[in-house]
Amino acid sequence: MKRERGILGWLFGGSGNAAQPHVQPTSGETRARVDGEGPKADLLERFESRGEIGRGGMATVYHVVDRNLLRHSAMKVLAPELARQGSFRLRFLEEAQIGGQLDHPNIVPVHELGVDDAGALYFTMKLVVGETLESWLFRDVGPRSVQMVAPYLDVLVKVCDAISFAHSRGVVHRDLKPANIMIGSYGQVYVMDWGLARIINARNSGGSSGRARRPIATTRDRDNVELDEEGMVAGSISYMPPEQAKAQNHLVDERSDVFTLGAVLYHVITGRAPFAGDDLRERVLRAQAAKFTPVEEMELAHPLPQRLGAIAERAMAYDPEERYQSAEALKQDLLNYQRGAIDLPLRTYPPGGIVVKQGDVGDEAYMIKFGTCRAWKEVGGERIELGILSQGDVFGETAVLASKPRTATVEAVDEVTVAVVDADTLNEGVVLNNWLGPFVRALAQRYVQLDQRFEQAVSSKR
Repeated sequence: MKRERGILGWLFGGSGNAAQPHVQPTSGETRARVDGEGPKADLLERFESRGEIGRGGMATVYHVVDRNLLRHSAMKVLAPELARQGSFRLRFLEEAQIGGQLDHPNIVPVHELGVDDAGALYFTMKLVVGETLESWLFRDVGPRSVQMVAPYLDVLVKVCDAISFAHSRGVVHRDLKPANIMIGSYGQVYVMDWGLARIINARNSGGSSGRARRPIATTRDRDNVELDEEGMVAGSISYMPPEQAKAQNHLVDERSDVFTLGAVLYHVITGRAPFAGDDLRERVLRAQAAKFTPVEEMELAHPLPQRLGAIAERAMAYDPEERYQSAEALKQDLLNYQRGAIDLPLRTYPPGGIVVKQGDVGDEAYMIKFGTCRAWKEVGGERIELGILSQGDVFGETAVLASKPRTATVEAVDEVTVAVVDADTLNEGVVLNNWLGPFVRALAQRYVQLDQRFEQAVSSKR
């Protein structure tokens, strides 16, 4: 077999010769040459094919074994009909170079970039054994619930980490979607396919920690070639931010990835992508306007906390200024949701101020931050002291959970500051949407019943 078959010829059938490449840029496009002497004979059969993994519009990915390292890898090969076009070669090279420099546990590492004897560009990367987030979503077609959504949020937190790191190096992914997120056999999470990545001047190159990092360098930087034509749409419409759907490539920045992260979260919550549908033109128009059905209007069998939908919708705001300004900020809100952390409003009462009044409708609960309160109730015209409440004590929750009037009055002894939990927040909290919720509600109902018996017992003694 002739050496000209190269890697491509070998992968499509027969054994070929993988030469060791030397890649150098020239004016206008990047070309590759093989060092004159070529590799030693024992390196010519370096890779063993284990079959095709996947195929896209630009390249095909194969499972290979590197016989030198005895390592299973994925090899991505640029389609031969595109290999002769400078722009596609540059984009393919840039994908490999970006992957080779983004050293992060949630980004698939690139091992090697090369060109075979026949001029075919390829690069090898870590072979991830697992499944895509897309296949997870396809399998989980049942009603959404807090328990069902929880593992997806764990995945998205790791994806936010990867994207935040890429942004710190001045790289925007531009094609985040469930199909480009891989979950390994032991819970590893990887962001895949950086083929549409765009290098920009990072707005916050230090990331959340403020540590400056070296920007990504690519062959295209030296050639000063622009690969994105203004007016050309590239990416996945179902999850695309409006500036990208309008082909306003000069407006694409880190917040464009924040939008797509929110779109993936939206899919997790609702079971469908925000711009899904059969009519491509309609989908593009909806993506350009960021027009999607609000989560609260979706018919979900088990309504999820509004707070989770609010996170997704803020990330998908039409105006980039109204979105989370970084993937790190989005991640923090997801973590706060998982941990139950809520930024509660504070309210202050003067000495003698009534915080809750017996008989009123219960639509808020309270936690004392500073000061003390006195709780009492009136039975048969007589005031009965119930006790003193101080910092850290909570009250008012029973009326909210049991949907009953207040059973007692709480007044401030000195100046008191309380954190206020409204009924929606309390009822939509994580705890009350899982198995523990019914128990908490049952306890609230029983407390009301006991209070009623207490009042009857006091009244009967008069």
